[in-house]
Amino acid sequence: MNNRGDRRRRLAKACDHCRKGKVRCDGTRPVCGRCRGCGNECHYADVDKPDPRQRRSRVPSRNSTGITIVEETFDGAGASSALLSDSAVVQTVAHPQLHLQAHDELHSFTESSPAQTLAATDTSPRDTIVGGHGDMRYFGPPSGISLVSTATPRKSGQHTPESWSKWTHPSIEPLFTKRVMKPLPSWTGAFSLVSEFFTHEHQVFPCFNAPAFMCLLGQQYSGTGTESPAWWVSLNSVLAIAQRRRAEAAQSAEAEDLAWAYASNALAGTWDVLMRSTQLSSVQALLAIAWFFIGTPNPQPSFMLVGCAVRLAHSIGIHVESQDPSVSSAEANMRKKVFWIAICLDRELCLRTGRPPCHDLNAAYVDPPMGSLDETEIIKTVEGHELNLFKGQIQLAAIQSAIYQDLHSSKAPPNGIADSVTDLLQKLENWRTEFVSSLTHDSAGRCEHHGLMRLYFSYYNAVIVVSRAHSLTYWVSPNHPEMSALPSKMRDSIENCLNASRCIIGLSKLIPVTWKSFHWDVIPIPMSAVVILCIMTLRNPMNENARNDMGLVGDVMQIFRTLDEAYGNTYLTQVQKVCQELYRKAHYAVQSSGAQLVESINVEPPALQASSNASQQESHQHHTDNMFGFNMDVFEQTMPYPVPMLWDLDTSLWTSIV
Repeated sequence: MNNRGDRRRRLAKACDHCRKGKVRCDGTRPVCGRCRGCGNECHYADVDKPDPRQRRSRVPSRNSTGITIVEETFDGAGASSALLSDSAVVQTVAHPQLHLQAHDELHSFTESSPAQTLAATDTSPRDTIVGGHGDMRYFGPPSGISLVSTATPRKSGQHTPESWSKWTHPSIEPLFTKRVMKPLPSWTGAFSLVSEFFTHEHQVFPCFNAPAFMCLLGQQYSGTGTESPAWWVSLNSVLAIAQRRRAEAAQSAEAEDLAWAYASNALAGTWDVLMRSTQLSSVQALLAIAWFFIGTPNPQPSFMLVGCAVRLAHSIGIHVESQDPSVSSAEANMRKKVFWIAICLDRELCLRTGRPPCHDLNAAYVDPPMGSLDETEIIKTVEGHELNLFKGQIQLAAIQSAIYQDLHSSKAPPNGIADSVTDLLQKLENWRTEFVSSLTHDSAGRCEHHGLMRLYFSYYNAVIVVSRAHSLTYWVSPNHPEMSALPSKMRDSIENCLNASRCIIGLSKLIPVTWKSFHWDVIPIPMSAVVILCIMTLRNPMNENARNDMGLVGDVMQIFRTLDEAYGNTYLTQVQKVCQELYRKAHYAVQSSGAQLVESINVEPPALQASSNASQQESHQHHTDNMFGFNMDVFEQTMPYPVPMLWDLDTSLWTSIV
């Protein structure tokens, strides 16, 4: 009866023991290879097929509801490891069951439950212990537990029945009660929002597996969804991100409030994820809600959430290469992808603020998933070129890590600042040539995909940070030397800063006004550009580019004012005052130098002319120095974050606004 040709029974492709352990089963009968090697009892849960006439009678009712989910148990042993494309996800809303095919990569996202498990004992590193609820704990070489876990080989499917992260004191147990601030939308609305997320955000933030996510979404609306807090946070974060995009396109305050309502749902479950959920999906959940807050007027939550995500990645061991041969390629790829998303966000935020990163790539390094990047992460530029945004992010994050380590860490660079700057600039140039060769200082540019525009801003910001380190004396010294007296390499660094600042402002002018979340995301970078151009103008108001630079700064100041008026009482209010003061003084210096040039055309007696010129030069120099040395203490006392790129003569360290 159990032969392969029996059409009256549905034959299981994996035995019960392998299915429970979520490991591959070779399907050999009567005893599979794993059970034979471990001495376990092997049993296949074959089931009788329903009557064909009964199945046909149930089809109309299943299709009419539009939200009934296929109730077959996922069989990871016989599933294909190929990833579905996004085109397979965005299907008709009337048939959500089409997305419930069995896939090995589902284990890269789902929480431990009777139907799905995030990761089993055999699919974890040798130093990772998995509890009864699927919670994972990684113990590295310094830990005494690692000696036991390494010296004692585990049997297939073996795991500890106890939980490593679920214990809480009864006094704080009410904090983890699931709170619904805003009910979820209807199935049609949710499916549409999630589909938009994978269409527009997945290329720049590929944190989730699209088929697995859509599968869990179907379960959520069929009444068989998981109670995992990580899934609740992830779902509401995705809804909030997609809803915010709709709100910006429609310019609707009501739609924006709805996005924040879904974000409040996600935040309500974040505490539970931080305290009691230690799985890969927990890291994904924290990164998703952090990605939402990166595009808000208050970026502080994004720093905390990204840092927590990196620490949680350490807890479950995805910061090291898995040595377990039973880890599937799909799961290994997702582990690497999630880890490098956390690294990319951490490096970008740290370089903008001058704060140390949460993870040292020299201490623990995982090879990027370069060879397994799927086509859903590909975008097309305006010129028709295909680019993989995630690949570009990873490569740039590695350079950003080297920038902080070589230029801003407490340890001095071994080859000196000059050599380090030269090497880093060459790496940035190689990245630009390989990834976006069309990106040049002279290119007019057109608005591209928002993920690509974000990479452009990050690249130019990195150029400024590197070049500024070599020419720091010129920017911070009150008694600044003349440009002609500086070494040629330092003059080149100053020009790099100026050219990059002009390109940043040029990019800012390309961004549509409706992209408010994008403006809030990248706003520290144009702030740095404003300060650099204003300082240069105050240094040399007679420069041929000074008047044009002030025009560029004026355009950015208008963007600042628009954002500040829309969202009052943010850090931008105070920073705008500082930038506005710099702009006013620099603009006045340019106007004064222009008037002085006109007056010099008039003919005067030789003696009086010489005396007048000397008096005017002395007065102009004194006026310029006073403008440059205005007191910022009033602003610093009320600033929630450091003033953008202000100089400290005692420490000579540059800071950036968040």
